[in-house]
Amino acid sequence: MLGEPKNQFSLTRAALSPGGRPKSEFLSVSSAFFLPVRASTRALANTTTRVLSAKSIPPLYALAFLCFGVSAIIVRADPLDNWTLRNSWPTSFDALTGIAHASNQFVAVGGSAGATILTSTNGITWTSRTPGVNYMLSSVAYGDGQFLAVGDYGVVVTSTNGIKWTYRPSGTVNPLWGVAYGKNQFVAVGDNGTILTSPNGINWTSRTSAWEGNLYGIAYGNDQFVAVGEASTKDAGPIVTSLDGVTWSNRASVSTRAELQSIVYGNNRFVVVGRDLATYMGMIVTSSEGITWASPAPGTTNWLWGIAYGNNHFVAVGNAGTIVSSPDGLIWTNRLSATDTRLLCIANGDNTFVAAGANGTVLQSDVVVSTQPVLGPPVFLSGGAVQITLTGLVGQTYPIQASTTLSNWQTVTNVALTNTSVQFTDPSATNFPRRFYRAVVQ
Repeated sequence: MLGEPKNQFSLTRAALSPGGRPKSEFLSVSSAFFLPVRASTRALANTTTRVLSAKSIPPLYALAFLCFGVSAIIVRADPLDNWTLRNSWPTSFDALTGIAHASNQFVAVGGSAGATILTSTNGITWTSRTPGVNYMLSSVAYGDGQFLAVGDYGVVVTSTNGIKWTYRPSGTVNPLWGVAYGKNQFVAVGDNGTILTSPNGINWTSRTSAWEGNLYGIAYGNDQFVAVGEASTKDAGPIVTSLDGVTWSNRASVSTRAELQSIVYGNNRFVVVGRDLATYMGMIVTSSEGITWASPAPGTTNWLWGIAYGNNHFVAVGNAGTIVSSPDGLIWTNRLSATDTRLLCIANGDNTFVAAGANGTVLQSDVVVSTQPVLGPPVFLSGGAVQITLTGLVGQTYPIQASTTLSNWQTVTNVALTNTSVQFTDPSATNFPRRFYRAVVQ
């Protein structure tokens, strides 16, 4: 039985011609979620197609494959429905409120009575770093070759490697909640409409704000900065924009009773998350140019705290472990989560999303690949060797595995894509009556 189709990929079926020589055919199918079913077979032209139980195939594999004599439809579960709980570190339960990925590592910040900084090169193993301050940190960004984190009492700390951190006076005691980098400068926002700019993270200048309420998040995109925050009883806001970080304009959002927490730019669109203060439900607002805003259905009623963009997906997180995603910022899907703990922030890096939140909680998604790998067509060389084309994500390395049974798989080669398509050869193919291949996403 099939569920709703998800992603398209191509399967190649190599059948035997009447003369005994293999011939290649293409079969385009939709990958889908399978309910467990018994294995069954049916005749198809000169070959056999076998539909396999989803239980029998590890979901990490089987994005694409090639086979001789038998072709099969194999299921890969959606990576945004597969999240793994990571142990951020064993000695603290501080909330993690901000996270960023750059320079081949994740950096998460937070705290309660003091500051917390954690780093990880893979999202799995985390190391505590000395923050250099005793105040809670709220947000972290990367630019100009350094990480920069902001927090309570106007605290700013910087690091070129994520390990050693240095305190930088900002000139304000107002809490700073968000920071972004663009146009060769950092821009930080905070309580009472605070906006600060710095070309280097060291020297800071206060800017006149177009909003008197608290500002919680900021992003750079489409050649401008956009900051969001908490609405008051005024008619406009809480969204302000600037082309240079210096002069700011107030933009009317879709709700005068909104508390907007976080913003990201991706896929030619700003997407903001937070909650509607009239209903206390989660809300999302979007804009392509930062001036006119719309509010699509968020896919959840829970308050949303953080959002990230990567691998052609927006992913937002919130209360009760809520995770929602969208390819365009308009249509949202509620995802399976591995926790019911409040999630406060999220980042994308190395083809995976990492979310963090209360009690030091860290969740990591399965690998999200924008381009599904495809195997085929086969070319049968003289002497019986087989040459196969692999198409996938440039820069990704795919182990190529082979099997005669679809159960016992062995790696025959590793293919690193320097172009979108490359060929590999299996000279041992003649030793087997049939041969299945699959590309593995790591």
